[in-house]
Amino acid sequence: MRLRCAALAAFCLLGISNAFAVATMPTTGTCGFLGTLQYPFVYLYPNPGPGWGMNIIATLNLDTKTINGNIVIQNPAGPNSTESQASFSGPFTVTAGPFTGSSTINATLTFSNNAIGRTSFAWNVVPVNGGNTLLMQEGPGPVGGADGGMAGVCQF
Repeated sequence: MRLRCAALAAFCLLGISNAFAVATMPTTGTCGFLGTLQYPFVYLYPNPGPGWGMNIIATLNLDTKTINGNIVIQNPAGPNSTESQASFSGPFTVTAGPFTGSSTINATLTFSNNAIGRTSFAWNVVPVNGGNTLLMQEGPGPVGGADGGMAGVCQF
C-alpha cells in the first residue's frame, strides 16, 4: 500500500510541475553543453581512423549562433588505446525539428588538428524547464559517417 501511495504522490508532483513541459526554443543567451557519444556498432569498423569521440563539453551562444567546445577522443587501435582531445568551433542554424515542439541545430564545425573527419552535425533539441534546459540528441549524420549517436543537455 505504501509503494502505491508513494507512486501516486510522485505522479501528482509531476502533474503540477512544469519542469518537464516542452517550452519554446530560446533565441538568446548561452548554455553550457555536456554530451556523451555512443557507438553500438563500433566492432564493425576495424580501422577507427583518428578514433571515436567519447564526450564533449561546449557552449552554445544563441545570440551569435556559434558553438565552441572540446571533444575527448579515444583510439583503440594497436596494443594500447590512446586518448586525445580537440577543440572545435563553428556557426549553427536553428530550424524546425522532427516533431512538434522540437528544433534542429545544424552546425558546421572546425576541429583543431583535423581531429575529426566530418564537419557537419545536426542535433535534435527539445527545450524544457521553461526554456532553461535543452535536451539534445544527435540527428542523422552523413551516410557511411560511422559516427555513433550523442545525447546531452545544454543548461542556461
